[in-house]
Order: sequence, then structure tokens, then C-alpha cells
Amino acid sequence: QMQTIKLDKLIKLFDSPGIVMSKDTDPASLVLRNCVRIETIENPVPPIELLRKS
Repeated sequence: QMQTIKLDKLIKLFDSPGIVMSKDTDPASLVLRNCVRIETIENPVPPIELLRKS
């Protein structure tokens, strides 16, 4: 749910939920984008390998 916060008469702040990633997105990429909680990572090797390829 989006919220609008009026900071002053000229500026409004829009607060919205984060972006929902598609199911086809590589899990290692999601880890590197900080889209998943670290505690839920079962295998840390794929994100590290993805970093090494960059």
C-alpha cells in the first residue's frame, strides 16, 4: 500500500512497498541485490561465484 507524506507545501514523499522480483530471477542475483534475508540462504556459493564473474 502506497503512502503519501506531505513534507511541506511543495514537496510530497511517496512511500511504497519494495519491488517484487519475478520467479524467473536467479536466486544468486537476488542475494546480491539484498532482496532476500541472509538467514534464508541455504548455499552461499552461487552468489560468490556470480560476484567473481563480474
